[in-house]
Amino acid sequence: MNANSPFVHACRVAARRKPLAGWAIACAIAAVACAPTASSAVVLRKSLAALSVKNTVCKVWVLFADKSQSAASPAVSPRALQRRRMAGARESGITDAPVSPAYIKQVEGLGCRCVNIFKWANAASFVVPSSRLDACARLACVRDLLPVRQNAADRRVQSHGGLGKKAVAVSDSSYGVSYTELSMLAVPPAHRWLGKGNSAPPGQGLIIGFFDSGFRLNHRCFSYLNANNLVLADSDFIDHDNTVYDPDSVVNDPTNPYFHNDEHGSMTLSLVAGYDPPRFLGTAWGAKFILARTEDSPVEKHYEEDNWAAAMVWAESLGVDIVSSSLGYNNGFTPPDTDYTFQDMNGKTTIVSKAAAQAVAYGVVVVNSMGNDGPDPGSISAPADVDGVVAVGAVDASLTIANFSSRGPTSDGRIKPDCAALGVDAFVPQIYADLGVSTTGYSQWSGTSFSAPLAAGVTALTLQAHPGDSAADVRRRLYASCFFVPGQNAADNVYGRGVPDALLAVLADSQTYITVADSFGRVVAGAMVTTSSGAVAGASDSAGYAVVTVHGPFPETLLVSNSFYVQGRAVIPSRHARTNVVLVGRYVLRVALRDSTDSAAIKGTVFWKDGSDAAFLSQATDSSGIALITAAQSPQMELYGEAPGYFGSGKTDVMLNVGTTNYDTVRLRPRQASQFVVYPNVINSAARHQQLTFEFTSAQDAPRAYSQIFTAAVRSIDGTLVWHYSKVLDERTPLVLRWPDAGSTATPGMYYFIITYGGKTYKKKFLVTG
Repeated sequence: MNANSPFVHACRVAARRKPLAGWAIACAIAAVACAPTASSAVVLRKSLAALSVKNTVCKVWVLFADKSQSAASPAVSPRALQRRRMAGARESGITDAPVSPAYIKQVEGLGCRCVNIFKWANAASFVVPSSRLDACARLACVRDLLPVRQNAADRRVQSHGGLGKKAVAVSDSSYGVSYTELSMLAVPPAHRWLGKGNSAPPGQGLIIGFFDSGFRLNHRCFSYLNANNLVLADSDFIDHDNTVYDPDSVVNDPTNPYFHNDEHGSMTLSLVAGYDPPRFLGTAWGAKFILARTEDSPVEKHYEEDNWAAAMVWAESLGVDIVSSSLGYNNGFTPPDTDYTFQDMNGKTTIVSKAAAQAVAYGVVVVNSMGNDGPDPGSISAPADVDGVVAVGAVDASLTIANFSSRGPTSDGRIKPDCAALGVDAFVPQIYADLGVSTTGYSQWSGTSFSAPLAAGVTALTLQAHPGDSAADVRRRLYASCFFVPGQNAADNVYGRGVPDALLAVLADSQTYITVADSFGRVVAGAMVTTSSGAVAGASDSAGYAVVTVHGPFPETLLVSNSFYVQGRAVIPSRHARTNVVLVGRYVLRVALRDSTDSAAIKGTVFWKDGSDAAFLSQATDSSGIALITAAQSPQMELYGEAPGYFGSGKTDVMLNVGTTNYDTVRLRPRQASQFVVYPNVINSAARHQQLTFEFTSAQDAPRAYSQIFTAAVRSIDGTLVWHYSKVLDERTPLVLRWPDAGSTATPGMYYFIITYGGKTYKKKFLVTG
């Protein structure tokens, strides 16, 4: 869709004039409200009737009788209509027709001020002088009046933790600091798979919406987004314009309540739209984006839910495929607004839940953060409580759930979250130059605010790989790709279904993948995978990932072959299981570390490399001094050995025979042990000239280059430091110390003399009598 098309322009203008909202009305009411009825006076509800005799103002929803006077045609894009058809929903009609302007004017003519309009329910919210409630209820166009309860939640999911350190180099040269958060979800191999024979960037062809408190796109990771005009539309549902970033008057004033207001949304957006190789990559930077500012950060008020619903109607009409929202509504509101209760977290009560549910019915993939109110059960926020909204919890790099990540279930007993992604110390761009980090750098933040867009990016890759899928199909693929974290055996209210796997999600139903490495963890590229009947099923790529075609029944066994390794087997328990294959080298070497008396050198290490390695690899010995090397790829190997108490051996070359276990012995020469003597072991403190003598002759006991700093200390039996001495001491250097110093006395008691040198600690006990 062209960002400058008349349709997009019209939607922008409509959003600036007055945001659509009002999802306080049930969709069932909306269906009835759109039908013509005979006019009759509305009977005020008890709460409104009590207000009608007071001199005050109140906020109410006005449900109109019909849309018979709506002259304008429905403002829904062809793309949205196509998505609705795929979802099996109504394409367009009276529900999409605008609320009658004449009806709005009749209510305004009574001195009421229109706040929000919501076409899906043929309703609008108004600020009404309480004395005019009866007059409003008597209008022929009015079907009902509903009070706006002052307990709507609108709590933004704040990011826990704070700014971390600057970016540091990590293992992948393309993904930079984002490698950990993306590799957890298997995004890099999914990118490689989608890029095979296809130059389209990840996410191309999709429209993704983000709802947040603002978006500042001046960081270098948004250069691709800006240069390619990938922001399709933007709208501020608070100030009613299309400027979604803070003005300079706010940016330059730290005392302004809106200071850094646009930071949170920028960080969440980056996890999908960011493109700054080799420093940082998002999941789907080739998509187009719709940006909506819905959150009025300095306050926590009910109307922000209306803004969120307004943004959803607007984005859905533009044809959005996916909406990522890191906002949640449950508690923490500015008085007089009060919190929702757990009973309200049923996916059907809150304004945002109703709006999200309708968007899901229209075929939008809605992804929302679970909230940061954990770890208590039932701490979920809306609209994550909706059946059909992908609710995302937060885990750390070890796949452990974050303590702050909200838990399910919903109040009607459904499991939430649906899945989890990295939300602890996730790398995001540094939007403002605080704490010495420039606006070109990256910092670490925590919160489900960051796990949600990561999961949304996986849904984007899934939809790009399967463009004919409905939203329900995308969710099915996402959930089927999830793997349980360690210790999880079933879907639960902590992790949901587990962590998504982007590569599994983008593959066809007949495909899965295996990873191939050797026993030292080295990636094995070019491994051929075949079925038991010899048919080629796939081959491993440069990162060791092999996409293979499987037919079942499961478990299915595949054979994995590479010229440098013995053939291995991959037993695939199911299509959606992560399967790792470890190959054993064709050249196997058993190395024994021995001294001159043929005694085993315990706790030793054998260092080796073959023709395929630029650096030495290490293999620890077992309790018998044996190291078994099973990953050699070449018949020629260079090795040496080390062990505590021995000098390291020299490097030697070994020639290996294929198909058999090769044997070699590495001889180590013992090191001279350090000598430590204390005498006498009892001294009398009454004898002023009696001293304890410590003799230490140093020898380097460890095979590595430990510090040669010698330290000595006397401590009492309870650990109190009584005396301390240190100096640099060369190997094989004798040292004599005496304690206490001449003319001093020691308090009677039991003491330890402790020496540290060459990576070892020596201890002797002695007694001071009275």
